[in-house]
This record gives sequence, C-alpha cells and structure tokens, in this order.
Amino acid sequence: MDELNKNNESEVIEEIVFAPASMWKRLGAFIIDLLIAGIASFIISIAIAIVFFILNGPYSEMSDKTIDILIFLMAIPGEFLYFSLMESSRFQATFGKMVFNIKVTDYNIERIKYWRSAVRTLSKYISAGLFYLGYLVGFLTEYTQMLHDFLAKTYVVDATPVRRVEEINEVQEDSAQ
Repeated sequence: MDELNKNNESEVIEEIVFAPASMWKRLGAFIIDLLIAGIASFIISIAIAIVFFILNGPYSEMSDKTIDILIFLMAIPGEFLYFSLMESSRFQATFGKMVFNIKVTDYNIERIKYWRSAVRTLSKYISAGLFYLGYLVGFLTEYTQMLHDFLAKTYVVDATPVRRVEEINEVQEDSAQ
C-alpha cells in the first residue's frame, strides 16, 4: 500500500490571486473621486478668493478670468497630490477606490512607489486630453488596463484576494520495475 501511495502522489497547490477590477467599479470610483476633487477644488477656490479679497480689496486690477485661471492652476496640484499620494499609500487606493474595494498595484501585485503613482496620475491627464480615449482602452484589455495603467505599468484589482486551489496528480514510475 505504501508503494502505491508513493507512486500516485497528489500535490495541492494553493495560490492567492487578485481579480482585475471591473470597469464599472472603476467608473464608480472615478465618479466619487471627481466629486471629492471638485469639493476640494471648491474649498481651495473659496480660500484663495477670501485671501485675494483681503489682500487686494474689492477693487482689484485683476480680471475675473485671471482669477479663475489662478484658482484652476491651484486646484491641479491638489488633485495630483490626492491621486498620487493615496494610490502609493498603504491603502493603495483613493477614497473612491476604497468604497468599491479596489486598489492599484504594480505588475507583481505589490504596492506602487510614489514615482510610479505620479507617472500614473500624469498619464491620466494624457488620457483625458485624448477625449478620454485612454480610459476606453480598459474595455478592450484582458486586465481592464487603461492607457495610464500601461504607461505606469500598473493594475487595478479587487482588494479582496481570490484563493485558487489546484490539485495536481503526479504519477511516478516505480524505478524498481
């Protein structure tokens, strides 16, 4: 009987895998993050307007358009820092991604470094500048990777891993025969 067990061993391989996040989860997270960024930009805009009013009084020589441009330029670094810091943090996700239980990883399913997150965030501006075509690429790829994911070499995956168990039967020939 021992001879039979030696010859017909089976090995169980357990592997933890992360499934790619669905495009719908990514879209939901994106909408939440846009709302957060919009609210933050609004607060920054109000703060800048108050400071500007205090320093220059109600009769400023700057036009409303110039003030709008300054406010817009102040909001971009805030949005950039929000995405790049949150996605490279221990959470690996923005607040929108946390709501949908998804996270950003590198190709080894490891946490990304800040520089990679910064590249990913800058690449989002490229995707948006191309009429959001860089985002639509995600519908055509196996791992729902968008243009900015390819450029930064990242995945967006479900944060809860999937456990895959595989049993491999190995039949060894008896060397004595």
